Amino acid sequence: MIKRLHEIVEERRLELIEWQKDPDEHRPISTGITALDDLFGGFPRYPFYFALIGRMKSGKSTVGLNLTLALCANSQKPTILYTLEESNREVADRVIAKSTSVGRSDIFNLRLTYEMFQEMTRAVEECKEFSYYVNDHLSNLTDILTDAKKNKVTQIIIDNFQLLTGGKGQSKREQLEYLSQQIMRARQEGMTIFLVSQGNDKDGSFGSEQVLKDANIVVGIDLVHIDSTDKNSAILDTMRRLTVRLSRFSSMGTHADIFFDGEHSRILQLETVMPDDIDFYIRTLDKHGSAEQAIVEPAIPEPEMEENLPIVIGE
Repeated sequence: MIKRLHEIVEERRLELIEWQKDPDEHRPISTGITALDDLFGGFPRYPFYFALIGRMKSGKSTVGLNLTLALCANSQKPTILYTLEESNREVADRVIAKSTSVGRSDIFNLRLTYEMFQEMTRAVEECKEFSYYVNDHLSNLTDILTDAKKNKVTQIIIDNFQLLTGGKGQSKREQLEYLSQQIMRARQEGMTIFLVSQGNDKDGSFGSEQVLKDANIVVGIDLVHIDSTDKNSAILDTMRRLTVRLSRFSSMGTHADIFFDGEHSRILQLETVMPDDIDFYIRTLDKHGSAEQAIVEPAIPEPEMEENLPIVIGE
């Protein structure tokens, strides 16, 4: 069906008039972190294709879990996580660590107390408040999309993209490029897809060039060095940098730093203003990962003493 251009523009004008009557219902969905909302504008309320790309062990799954839990809770839409690498048990461990004082190492080593189990019970109750589902059995894209439609879910997460099967082509790269195009078509048909993909040493990934063509938003996750001018300097385990590689809604190349806690699978807002001594700043973080700025009382200078002037008896 074709329409005259003026008809499409008029329909959009009338729609925007209605939206403006209740703007909060139509503004982008918050990520839960102001710095990231400012970075790429939050999540659109209509179907979109979002890709998070990072190197191995850069914290992709932790960042992806935090962002998609916020997406599910703030959009109030059923959401399915298709995890191609981790099991349901591993996802549960991440959520427990994120929602309680129980660390992932506490779970692994079974250093658990009665109080910790009480916290887990509260975490279970919190999870009941929104419809976030997990499927750790599927890896074929066609099967994933069919499963989502069967469950009447239009918002999905795929972690990890490079492990997807069902693509066409001779090489893995060609197969993933085909799969990215299929994801784009699914978005055009009304599906929101949040993709987590592993990058390589060149900050890309198999199929990443096609993802950059197809996705609405592509965000890269990088490690942060203590000395930004020296890539051989030590890495800050408690910080990650997110950079907009592609966006149809915000500036590209901009970045934001976030507090990162791998032990508790959580990310938090960093203070806007940080002291020059980054090590001092990291030491002020409390054990639960709160990134509150330490208050340092300024030193009060001693009053200046007047110089002893010679006594003049007469002129």
